[in-house]
Amino acid sequence: MNSRIIIILLSAGLILSGCKVLDSNKMFETPDDYPFTEISTSDSIKEFKFEVNDEFSFSLFSNNGFKAVDININGGANAAGGGGGGGVLQNYTIDAYGNTKLPLVGVVKLIGLTQKQVEDTLEQMYGEFYIKPFVLLRVTSRKVIFFNNGEAGARIIPLTGSSITLIEGLAAAGGISVIGKAYRIKVLRGDSRNPKVFKIDFSTIDGYKKGNIKLQTNDIVYVESRPQYARELRNEIFPYISLLSTTILTINTINRIK
Repeated sequence: MNSRIIIILLSAGLILSGCKVLDSNKMFETPDDYPFTEISTSDSIKEFKFEVNDEFSFSLFSNNGFKAVDININGGANAAGGGGGGGVLQNYTIDAYGNTKLPLVGVVKLIGLTQKQVEDTLEQMYGEFYIKPFVLLRVTSRKVIFFNNGEAGARIIPLTGSSITLIEGLAAAGGISVIGKAYRIKVLRGDSRNPKVFKIDFSTIDGYKKGNIKLQTNDIVYVESRPQYARELRNEIFPYISLLSTTILTINTINRIK
């Protein structure tokens, strides 16, 4: 095959491949007319409530927190000394019926309750066994996934408290990278087959006031970044340039031998 034809074919392949791979790490693209979900007041103030498969652990104290009580997996409870608890806390799961089984008190329905309501419920139930019980609860199954389409990469942030805002989550995930678009942040929520998609603009104070929503379990936060065409093109075409140079060198060597 003529060397000129080979060069043309390799060059065409290089161009076509380059068009496909540039900005290839971009995720969750939406067309210009995509119907983003409007942010409502409930999205900004909604508090976490326990659902099926949520997991939690808790510490129990008597005398309004003066003395820790050791709640072990065998259902027993013992005084554990003053001021704090010890050992590994047991995780409890909300089952398909909205219940969980706890030491001493047995089966308890907790589905639909907020973290504060669960703490109050457990304090009331353990009040039958301890003087002025105090419950400190920690949710262990809640998380938010952050994709920073730039230098910061991806992180999973646990939601251990009753609520966390988008700005707090971004801070925990390392902030917005130097090439990130603060004006184009997407929050995906709910069923993956038909999720709610919020578009947030943190580049202005007004955007922050409107968009600093409370995050919910399994939310996906995606920060778009400015395209890095020069770097991506360099990384993608270098192997082709090397191949092209080798091919030309080989063809010229063969022609000289002839």
